Amino acid sequence: MTKEIDTLGLSYTTNKVAALEVHVGRSISEIIAELQSEKGASLATLRAAVAAGRIRFPDALIGHIAVQMELGDAGRLIDEYGTAVVGSAVGAQLGDFLRTLSAEREAA
Repeated sequence: MTKEIDTLGLSYTTNKVAALEVHVGRSISEIIAELQSEKGASLATLRAAVAAGRIRFPDALIGHIAVQMELGDAGRLIDEYGTAVVGSAVGAQLGDFLRTLSAEREAA
């Protein structure tokens, strides 16, 4: 599997995660708990997480609407690669973001 398929082009920032939280109406810790649950995430949550990770707007323009604008492409990625591959990519990229954020806080 290539790196592009591994990440599916996902990347997260504080603004993207905040937009995701607003879109699904839950905190990032609740979203991650759902993604890691034995039942797995709902398609709506997974699609929103993918959409947030694919936002390409400058940070100043990122908000709830930016997530909505990416939902169609996010759904197509899930259809193409399946929930296991996409869920793995979301988990890996969100994990990387949160570890980086924690490390930066500890260094400050």
